[in-house]
This record gives sequence, structure tokens and C-alpha cells, in this order.
Amino acid sequence: MKYFDNKTLMQKLNQYFQKTNIIFKTERDIDLIEIFKNISSQFVNIDILETEFSRLFKNFLVLSAWIELDQNTFDTIVEICQEKIDKDILRNSYDSIGYFIAKQWNKFKMEIKTEIKFSILDHILFSFIRKLTENFEGNLIFLQGSCWMQNLLFILQQCNIEYHTELDLIQQALINTLIKKIMELPNDAQIFISNFLICDLFPITKNNDGVNQNVKKFLFNIWEKNQNRKTIQEDEAYLLLTYNMHRIGILNSEQYQKIFFELKNKYMNRETTKKFNNEQPIQDQLLKQAMQENTPDRILDLLKNCENSFKKE
Repeated sequence: MKYFDNKTLMQKLNQYFQKTNIIFKTERDIDLIEIFKNISSQFVNIDILETEFSRLFKNFLVLSAWIELDQNTFDTIVEICQEKIDKDILRNSYDSIGYFIAKQWNKFKMEIKTEIKFSILDHILFSFIRKLTENFEGNLIFLQGSCWMQNLLFILQQCNIEYHTELDLIQQALINTLIKKIMELPNDAQIFISNFLICDLFPITKNNDGVNQNVKKFLFNIWEKNQNRKTIQEDEAYLLLTYNMHRIGILNSEQYQKIFFELKNKYMNRETTKKFNNEQPIQDQLLKQAMQENTPDRILDLLKNCENSFKKE
């Protein structure tokens, strides 16, 4: 199995074990740490082009996701992943890291394995933040199209709640530097990073008032300055930002619902739309634009999700 295509391996394991409580255990004479160190020592080049050892690196993480680990083994695996981020050789391995993290966490929450402390995952987070501030263009792609960062941030949020963890001075400085660097980027990039990183980073800062207020101010300023939008892509990103900021407690329900109903009327309520130049309804024009840009399903689904969130409130 270790030589399977990485995506195929994930699919097979999910297909047969996702709905079970199966946890694999290793024989006593199998040293997972030594195996992973040996693989990692030969995985030394950027993994854009797959090599034998970049594949083994990813597949080790996927297989280990289903194995009962002790704290030392878990910590060592995380530290090796952090080392690869620091050396800037990861491109196609983030999905496997996210898979490993999420499956280990899910087993922990089901209480069918030895208790693992997950706070060491902040090493991966802040190594990635450091890389992001050094090269936005080269690393932004790893925030989209994959849930690895969302898994990582969710688990660290839960650790923060349970253990009331505080950021150290270096971590606080990294976040403040990240915010400063983001403010130098184009507006659409600022919103993108806010949606896929900063909003879920905010709860992790709650025990450090200075950096917490800095992040809150940054998000609120972006939200306010994007009140007037011109394209469907801008509306979609802004609705997601509004949803996220309400979810983390920066926006109240009134602010959230105001934007929701504004965009619902714009995209969903055909009978209330006005006409441009007595020709096509604005709804038809927007949907035509959306069809050309492959965005209607996303924004309509997002509007429905927002509506469902109101019902839960």
C-alpha cells in the first residue's frame, strides 16, 4: 500500500474504514519514528515532481493517520513535517499532513485511543505563517482547494479552549508581521487570506489581548472598506467574509443579516430585481455573468448556508 498513488490511498482507506472504529496497532519491533526519519532523510527536493521518497513521505502520513500513536511518535512526525515546511520543499504534501492531523484528532475525540496532546501542531502553523510572510505569491495556493489549514486551525482552537494556551512573543510577532504584510497586498488578496486563514486564526489569539485586537481591527477594516462591490466574485468573497466574521464573533447578527438579505435580493429574489435600461433584469445579467465565470452555484449555496445558520440561531 505504501506505493499507491497518494490520492488513491486516501480514497481506499476512507472507503473501507471511514465508518468504522478500526484503529491499527504496530508490532513492538516496528519503529515508526525510525522509518519516517529514514524516508525524510531522502526526501530533500521540492515535491512538485513526485519522487519515490516524496510519495513515501505522503503515504507514511496517510497510513499513520489510522495507527494508534504514542505522544513521542506523534510529536516526532509533526516536528519532521515542520522541518520540511521550514526547508520550503513542500508543495503537494499539505493534503497528506492535513489528513494525518484530522484522522488522529477524530480518533482522539472518539476516545478509542491513547490520549494525545495536539498543542504541538502550532509549530506547523507558525512555520507556514513565516513562509507565507516571506513569499505570499508562492504559498497562497496552499490555502485554497484543501482543508488542511482549516483542520489545523480548528484543532488548535479546541486546544486553546481546553488548555487556555497563550501565544509566545515570537508567535505574537509573527501574526503582527503577517497582518502588516497582508495590508500591503491588493484588496482581493486581503479578503482571500482573511477568509482562508485570518478569521480562523483570530480565536487562537484570544488569550493575547494585544495581537487579538490587532487581528480584529484588521478584519473589521477590510469588511467596512468593501461595502461597495461591483462583481459577483467580490460579492461572493464578501459574503463569505461576513459569514466568517459573524461565526467568530466580530460581527453581530444584525450586521450579518443585513449583508445576507442585500445579496439574497440581488441573486435569489428574481421578482424584486430592477432592470437595466428597460432590458434584461439585473438578476439575469448577474447570472449570465456568473455562468461565464463558474460562480453561481457557489454563491447560491453560500446564501442557502447562511439562511440555514439563521434558523439555527
